[in-house]
Amino acid sequence: MSAREEAHFLRAVYASLPMDGCDGCAACARRCAGDLRITGTEFEAIGAYLDGGGWFPNVRTHAGMVAPCEFQRPNDAWCLVYGVRPLICRLFGLVEWLPCPVGRQPGAVPDGLRIIAAYAQFERRTWRQWLRAGADTD
Repeated sequence: MSAREEAHFLRAVYASLPMDGCDGCAACARRCAGDLRITGTEFEAIGAYLDGGGWFPNVRTHAGMVAPCEFQRPNDAWCLVYGVRPLICRLFGLVEWLPCPVGRQPGAVPDGLRIIAAYAQFERRTWRQWLRAGADTD
């Protein structure tokens, strides 16, 4: 699918998600994982939000099996890119496999599986992979 189709899909889905109950609290942060795979549209939005695409998040070590998301603030786990967070992050609290841990969201959106299946059709890479790909084309 084209970048234009990807951007259109994401805008439509973002607009359709009921976000009234979510304020970006750190309760979901326990489920945030490092090496998050995002689309090119999401990469560009995050880069612009962070005032440029050359930002390298801190990779933190973690005693558990999965490292925390590199977009969490180090001291309190709040999201550094909440305003432009990727779709998978926006689905926290809205799909049956990622329920809101504090009950602020009303429940699962009825088409969560369709949304995630469509999202999976787009090319997704980690932040660092997108950066490297951009450097390779310069």
